[in-house]
Amino acid sequence: MRSLFEDGVIYMNTLEFYRTLEADDERRDVNEGAERVRNWRGAILKRKNPENGAFEEIAQLTHSRIRELNSNLQNVNVFCSYYLKADMPIKNLGKEVSERAKLGFGEYAVVVADAGEFVTRIKQAAAAKGYKHFRSLVKYVDFSQDDFEVGPFVKDQIFAHQNELRIAVYTGENTGTAIQLEIGSLEDIAVMVPAEALDEISIQDKANKAMHATRA
Repeated sequence: MRSLFEDGVIYMNTLEFYRTLEADDERRDVNEGAERVRNWRGAILKRKNPENGAFEEIAQLTHSRIRELNSNLQNVNVFCSYYLKADMPIKNLGKEVSERAKLGFGEYAVVVADAGEFVTRIKQAAAAKGYKHFRSLVKYVDFSQDDFEVGPFVKDQIFAHQNELRIAVYTGENTGTAIQLEIGSLEDIAVMVPAEALDEISIQDKANKAMHATRA
């Protein structure tokens, strides 16, 4: 968080990284990198008998979910952030954020007041490297009810508490590695605060449009 706040280092991992991540329910999502999610209701699972070549039934499936992965999508690098839309001033920042969302925070949180300027700086840094750039609020849907075109900006409703603003970058190289973009210090558009002290933070919008945070 200090590197992000002071130097503007945007660390972006791939969608495949989050799809295969172990033991992290807030960040791991098996649907990341998929372009389509399909629900099959009623299917028969068969296995080929090595002795006679016949396919034999081994199970009946009442409901199964098929994910169609895309290698290009899996190699998209993303920056994920919690997006909060609230009227200023904010008397208690902690009360504006869901308790479940807080579980995904680390020791510190960087609170960006000017989201438009923030994503513009990332766009410019990506363009300077010749990368394709996309950004959107994530749409949350019930994957159990229908078939969906997915991509990087549609997630299952079980993650709806994350209120995610996602920035996606495609480098054109399917190497499966994380990338970094440098956009400079965020001190003019953000503050860094202890995550455990969010309930003690109030925010006011100053005349110069910079954000000022104070501890209660």
